[in-house]
Amino acid sequence: MKKWNSILFLFFFFVFFLFSPLSYAREKNIFPTFIDYIGKGNTGITHTSDLRTVFYNPACILNVENGFYLFDFTFANSKLLNEIYSAKDNLSSLTNRIRTGENFFGYINLSGPLYVGFKVSNIQLVVFHTLNIDVSTYFSFLPYTDVYANINIIDDIGAAAGFSFPLPIEITGSKWEKLYWGFSTKIFQRIKGKNTAIHLTDMANMGNPIDFLTEKLNPARTVSITTDIGAYYSYENLELGAVVYNLASLPMSYYPIKIPTVWKSSSDEEIAGYYDSLKTELGIGASYEFKHLGTIPRKFLKDLVFSIEFNDLFNNTDYPLIYQKIRLGGEITLSEVIFLRLGFLHGSFAFGIGYQFFIFKIESSFWQEKIGRNTMTNWGIQFRMEF
Repeated sequence: MKKWNSILFLFFFFVFFLFSPLSYAREKNIFPTFIDYIGKGNTGITHTSDLRTVFYNPACILNVENGFYLFDFTFANSKLLNEIYSAKDNLSSLTNRIRTGENFFGYINLSGPLYVGFKVSNIQLVVFHTLNIDVSTYFSFLPYTDVYANINIIDDIGAAAGFSFPLPIEITGSKWEKLYWGFSTKIFQRIKGKNTAIHLTDMANMGNPIDFLTEKLNPARTVSITTDIGAYYSYENLELGAVVYNLASLPMSYYPIKIPTVWKSSSDEEIAGYYDSLKTELGIGASYEFKHLGTIPRKFLKDLVFSIEFNDLFNNTDYPLIYQKIRLGGEITLSEVIFLRLGFLHGSFAFGIGYQFFIFKIESSFWQEKIGRNTMTNWGIQFRMEF
């Protein structure tokens, strides 16, 4: 009877996450880009045990080894941005394709270099910075017949802190069984700028990027707080997880800024069109790890992990199709220092490779994403140090 009571408790504990009060909002989530995770479909709800755990599932913090994180630098770039800022012939070809009805989407992402933190006992703290520039293109007869770009820039800097605790519940009674819950909070400053109708040629010939940002994108800042809550269960090599992102967050009121003094507002008059809040989102997942592969020595081949997740379940604007909400990932370690990854993210495949030398790690990934009805092709690279 005790065993069945524990199973029922676990069932309702996870159902709580599915039916937690969720509110819709449009603001982009506080989630830096991690190239190694993207290479395996950006799956991290269950099998995560490093400095990024506080972002994916705070319940897994107990799985992270104690340590310090000194440096993390990520750069990701879309094919669209290369076409816009390369030769003029490429831009002409791009505008002609847009005029015939093709629409394109792409972004530039920069995470770090300010990215330091530590994990001690059941607590993890990370100071982070991430910059994201989204660009989509379209053809319109208004205000003039031309090809336009919709540009959104978001720059986040803040601190994320989380903790996790074991729950005193036994289902199988095995020493390999774990059940954790976790909570995290992020306090951050966000700078946002946007322009929904800028000529594509003006964007390609922007000149000084600071002047372009100030004059064309109307930058503004806000300070806010958001919280996540997560659960994690494992039995031997099987792992299950659930997370509610932005379960509780403060509204985000934006006020104008002047570059470079981005840490203070230049006016007390709020930009009403920027007012928003972070969307509450749900993620659930499972993973299975093969620590040994037959008789192959672990020195040469080990830790084959398969993961499946359902994420962005309430984001029907960017991911309206059900298969865009499914994430699949696989990772294997070769010779203890090489990591090969394969994933499925937002309706397209992803590939990744990593190499570790002492405390230094370098990662690279190539992936596509279907945002709405559009597909973008991306490449990214990451350097980090941890010990």
